[in-house]
Parts: sequence; C-alpha cells; structure tokens
Amino acid sequence: MIVIPTEGLYLYGIVSDNKNNSSIFSGIKGMDNAEVYTISCKNLAVAVSKTPLTVYEPDRENSFRHEQVIRAVMEHETIIPICFGVIFKSEEDIRYLVESTYTELEEIYYSVKGKIEVGLLIFWKKDSFTSEVLEGSREIKNLKKEIAAGKDLNYYEKMYYGEVIQKIADKRRDYYRDEVISVLKNHAVSYKLNDIVGEKMILNAAFLVDKEKEELFDLKVNEVYEKWKNNLVFKYTGPWPPYNFVTVKLRIE
Repeated sequence: MIVIPTEGLYLYGIVSDNKNNSSIFSGIKGMDNAEVYTISCKNLAVAVSKTPLTVYEPDRENSFRHEQVIRAVMEHETIIPICFGVIFKSEEDIRYLVESTYTELEEIYYSVKGKIEVGLLIFWKKDSFTSEVLEGSREIKNLKKEIAAGKDLNYYEKMYYGEVIQKIADKRRDYYRDEVISVLKNHAVSYKLNDIVGEKMILNAAFLVDKEKEELFDLKVNEVYEKWKNNLVFKYTGPWPPYNFVTVKLRIE
C-alpha cells in the first residue's frame, strides 16, 4: 500500500547551525501558528515549520506571517531568506537540497553574514518635477505657449514632445542618481539599482550594509536628504533580510 504524505515542511530561510538555535527559535510561530525549528546539515541549518501539503495564497496575512519569522530570526543572526510558499515533503528532501548545493549556499551565507539590507526610494515633488522637467527646456516652454494659444498638436508632435520630456527627465534622474550613489556607495558593502516605476521616481535602490556600520550609513542618507529635501521625497526602509543580494534556487531534481 502506497502512503501519500499529507504533511510537509514550510521553509523560511537558511541560518548557521549553532548551539543557540534552539533558544533563538523558541517561541517563534510560523504558518498556521506552527512552531518554527531548524533542520541541520553540516554548518548550515534550514528554518522550517510543519504544514499541510497545501498551496498558501500570498495574501496579506500569510505574507506577513512569513516575513515575521524571517525578521524575528534576523534580530539574532544572519538568515538567507527563502521566498514565500516553498514546501518540501520531508527532512530528507531538505537535507538533499542543502547537501547538493552546499558550497554555493555556504558562500552565499558568509557573503551576507553580519549584514543587513536597506532600501532607498527617491521621488520628485510635484512642483520640482514641473520646474525641472516640464519647464526644463525652451522647447517645452514654447510648446506650452502654443497650446495656451489654442494649437492642436498632431500625433507626431505629441510623440516628439513626449520624447523631449523623457530625455530631460532621464538626464535629471541620472544626475540625482549619480550624486546619491557617490555618497552612499563608500559606506555600503554593495548596492543594487532596481527598476524605476512611474515618471516621478528618481531612484529605487537597495544597499547591503554591515550591521556595525548601520548608524553611519543612516547619517549619510540623512546628509543626502538634507541637501535635497526641498525638491525630493525620500523613503528610507529597513533593515531587511538581504533579498536583493542572494539568489537561492530550491529544487529537487
């Protein structure tokens, strides 16, 4: 008779295998309020909780629970975060995963050990976007005068002026990005520029920072903020697990 398993293990992240894990994970609740514990493999361990073999919807409650476990662990030690919703059938499968990719996982772990991720988003204020971009060239000013005088733009004129506005925005965006990065990169281990979303976004960046230098990095971000606070909006977030700086493929062949 073939027994089909109905229970599996939900994965949260990879940590070091040390004697303090039992106390670190004591009281941490995971998905469905299940106890979180670790499965050891050499010098690493995987944080898991028991779970039905099901598909978790990435809704607000489930996503919060997943993130809450990772953030609770990172208060005490470095964790390589595993993306939401990964479930394995058994401890044997998990150990096979770790053993088959151990060299890569160990290298990743030590590359982010003792480090945190912080995020920085920068946007133009509405008035600044207007003055720097929409009124940033003689061509645009002339266009506004023509429209005010009643001129009806054809398709090609609209396309042309749209391209002009885009070029001006890109040039100003590049200026701000280079200025900000030149200040912050010397106080971070690494940084990553993510995609810009929306015309008013200037910077979408993640920085990997030594925990011991977090306060200094915060001060440098504040220096940049003070310089441009009248023109730009800053959103500084973290600390986060190093999502932007680790890539772990979890798959049983």
